[in-house]
Amino acid sequence: MERVFQFAALALVAVAIYFFWQGNHDMMFVAGVLGCVMFFINIRIQVKARNDIRDREILSSQDEKEG
Repeated sequence: MERVFQFAALALVAVAIYFFWQGNHDMMFVAGVLGCVMFFINIRIQVKARNDIRDREILSSQDEKEG
């Protein structure tokens, strides 16, 4: 899932560069903003995955201490 958003962000930035080159600044802005959104969604997914791993480690260590 992370790779999908990374690829989408990269593709949208490339589209933004293309629109800049063509002189279409409105579409460049839209593509750039969507690229940024995809980048931050990717970061959010990575952080959530790390937090889930940390929570599982904490729960397993608590189970070991109790048992």
